[in-house]
Amino acid sequence: MGLGERVFLYCERGRSETLFAEPFNAASNAAFLLAALVVLLLLLRRPKEIRSADHFLLIALVFVIGLGSLAFHLLADRASLLADVIPIDVFMLVYLGFAAIVFLTMQLKCWSGGIGFPGSEVTGASECLNGSLVYLPALAAMAVVGGLLAERKHPAAPFILWAALIFAISVTCQAKWVPILRPWIW
Repeated sequence: MGLGERVFLYCERGRSETLFAEPFNAASNAAFLLAALVVLLLLLRRPKEIRSADHFLLIALVFVIGLGSLAFHLLADRASLLADVIPIDVFMLVYLGFAAIVFLTMQLKCWSGGIGFPGSEVTGASECLNGSLVYLPALAAMAVVGGLLAERKHPAAPFILWAALIFAISVTCQAKWVPILRPWIW
């Protein structure tokens, strides 16, 4: 199977090899391209100190997703299929990777003398910090965002950093006091 081999029997295309066999799917990609352009123009109107690399990364990914999908719906070959799916996969890895971190944190267990992902040989493993460990990625994100905003002297920085501090105290208190209060609450 070569990269130039045609891909058929999906969407509007059917068995057609013509360039515009999928007019609706091709046109729908204009939304991605337009959204990327509009957001880029809005971003460029903001002061330089407020812009960051992640803003441009998101815009670039949305634009490349639109181009790749447009290429696939026009050309319908294996190469354009890759141009369609690879940018979407990169987007998911970049922006949904946080979900994976949260999932792994939820799987982390504590037992006497250890913390990690226990096998069947470990007995007595339970949730670390009474299940509050799952909040640590969100707490880290708040601290990082607050720190970056503080570095840029953004007016929201103190609010984010205070929220992170209060959140940290809340997680700590829940982890410490839940076992003590459990007999009276449940």
